[in-house]
Amino acid sequence: MTKSLLLVAALALMTIGCKSKRESLGDEHLEAKRYRNAIGMYTKAEAKGEVSEEFNDNYSIALLGQMEIVAKKNAAQEIIHSYFETLPAYLDKTTKPETAERYVEVLMGIGKAKIELGEYQQTVQAFQYFKEAERIVKSKSAGSAIYGPAFKAAEAKVVANALSNVGGDPVVSEYYLLEANKLIPENAQINEALNVVRKKNIHNFLLWSPDINGITPSTLIDKNGWSFAFRGGEYKKTPTSLNGFIEIWNFTNNNSKIVDAAEIKLYSVDGKSIDNTKKPAKACARMDSEKDCTTGVSFKYGSDFIPSYIQIKNGEGQGKKYLPIG
Repeated sequence: MTKSLLLVAALALMTIGCKSKRESLGDEHLEAKRYRNAIGMYTKAEAKGEVSEEFNDNYSIALLGQMEIVAKKNAAQEIIHSYFETLPAYLDKTTKPETAERYVEVLMGIGKAKIELGEYQQTVQAFQYFKEAERIVKSKSAGSAIYGPAFKAAEAKVVANALSNVGGDPVVSEYYLLEANKLIPENAQINEALNVVRKKNIHNFLLWSPDINGITPSTLIDKNGWSFAFRGGEYKKTPTSLNGFIEIWNFTNNNSKIVDAAEIKLYSVDGKSIDNTKKPAKACARMDSEKDCTTGVSFKYGSDFIPSYIQIKNGEGQGKKYLPIG
């Protein structure tokens, strides 16, 4: 190797691990907990392609620090979720266990703060954070001691909030329980309570007006499809069959048709489906948005098929009616 080549190689070795001025300034801001300034410097360093092996760890810590500061002022601020969406690309490239630990700690803390706001969409975001924290616990083997207790506390809070709204109007009760069920589908308390209110709601349309007591209804409500309930006294279920008459309200905003029995299906708890075998009544051939219709339904199935819900679905819209288990 010539002297010039040796010199080039030596210089290359000397520069490995060296930091650019921008990244170094970012580190200074990070050390002083000026996280927003650190983020600005790190962003510029990355744009220039001037980053060291420590960059992903330090940038992640800066983002987490700024998330925490903003959340203490208002956990609903949208910038928090923007940081959350940015972080995984860097966090996954980190090498320090303490960075992953810090990530879990911050996500669980902000998630708790979002739940305490008492707003459903903020609670949905909180559980997105919990799911991401769980992923890091598994992939990085860090933060498990933080994640476990924090998640149990959050789950208990959601259960308590949902159950506190149960006992009055069974339709409103089912909405609150549906919200909780979407977040913690395996929770035994929520599923037991759902089963109780669904027995009461067999003959009720699952409709909740937005102006009831000034409360905004759940985002799970489908206002652009079919809402239906079994006609009084017309719900007959055995271990191998389900028969009855359902009354249907059309909220598709169209003069819509239900002409095929297969547009009405029964789904099991494990996702299997069977078609309705009873042809829709003539009264269901066409409906105005203010009018209801009634048609018979009939399903036959094996003893291992456990009904979960009936669904009406066609090109106009869809709707579900969940059934009590057992």
